Amino acid sequence: MARHAAHRENILRSLRRWKPVSREPAPAKLVIHGDCQVVIGDVLRDEAIGSHVLSTYAARARGLIAQFADVHLQRIPRVRNTADDALSQ
Repeated sequence: MARHAAHRENILRSLRRWKPVSREPAPAKLVIHGDCQVVIGDVLRDEAIGSHVLSTYAARARGLIAQFADVHLQRIPRVRNTADDALSQ
């Protein structure tokens, strides 16, 4: 579960970095790669997740996603996602 929490934090960190109100211009299309299908599924799911903690993460991520015109969360194999994997350790 701690590993999933790290992946969730990485998604939130990526979204916060490009938040439209930040000093850096937001990209026209934002693609966030993650190697944890469970985390990506939780964020993309509309219904509430069983755990309050997980629901809070997902709601925060969806709130940030709503601030962008075009955001995609894409699962990639862990071997190709070394940056996210290193942050989650």
